[in-house]
Amino acid sequence: MNNNGTPLEEELSRLEEHHHLLALKKAYQQLEIPLDAVDKLRETIHEVNMRKKRKAWLQGSLTIIAAACLCILVLVNSSSTIAQAMSRIPGLGGLFEAVTFRHYENVTDDYYAKVDIPKIVYYGMDESETVMELNKEITGYVEKLISEFEADINEYGNIHQGMDVTYHVILNDDQWFSLRIDVFETAASGSQSTVFYHIDKLTGEVIQLKDLFIESSDYASVISEEVKRQMKEDTKEGTVVYLYEDMKDLDDFKISETQSFYMNDKHEIVIHYNDYEIAPGSEGSIEFVIPNEVVKDILK
Repeated sequence: MNNNGTPLEEELSRLEEHHHLLALKKAYQQLEIPLDAVDKLRETIHEVNMRKKRKAWLQGSLTIIAAACLCILVLVNSSSTIAQAMSRIPGLGGLFEAVTFRHYENVTDDYYAKVDIPKIVYYGMDESETVMELNKEITGYVEKLISEFEADINEYGNIHQGMDVTYHVILNDDQWFSLRIDVFETAASGSQSTVFYHIDKLTGEVIQLKDLFIESSDYASVISEEVKRQMKEDTKEGTVVYLYEDMKDLDDFKISETQSFYMNDKHEIVIHYNDYEIAPGSEGSIEFVIPNEVVKDILK
């Protein structure tokens, strides 16, 4: 027995086990690990740590972005004052939308008219004179259509005639705001006409086709040649009938200075013609998409 009353055999056994552990520790310390294995282990540990950090950052960023978008949407829709203040933030720019300013409806068994008069709303740094003037022009255009409709009713009585005027925003991105107004009229036959209004958000100006191009460029000839090429191709394939008995008549064809156009979602110029302008009414409106490659050298 030792002084603590532990049997001597147990004490010797514990000492032997301790000696065995010391031997294992010494062997471990003397173990040689290849350097490339050490480097590989370090790279693996580093990659795992980076993945954890990226995952945590991405989750946090998505949460922040989602919350920010929700806040912007709620704030803009809840207060025009807040929307105007937010438009001062770099990168947000002016906020545009189109709303129904007035609805006109005149319906009987013999005739009808359903008209939505749009108004462009701009939440910008200052009251936009451009938007104010454009709204006057839009209102004047649509109210003239209503006046002509009512004049026909007063003159001809109960005539079978109809008119629908609708609008929608066709482009509203970082640079462009484009509004389209469609007028569909029915009498003995139906016809549709369309007008477009464009605002360059970077300049705050109303844009016509010529404003897209370098001032010294002959943009009208360049676009006209592309339109003629497409018309000849359509005629050859028989997909569209144009108001040209002979394709040689196209030699003098040229787009107008006030040519109707719009930009599609690829920012390609689309030349637009209303019913009867360059084709029979049965063909409806005609459009020509101008590839960016055709005009890239003359665009501003």
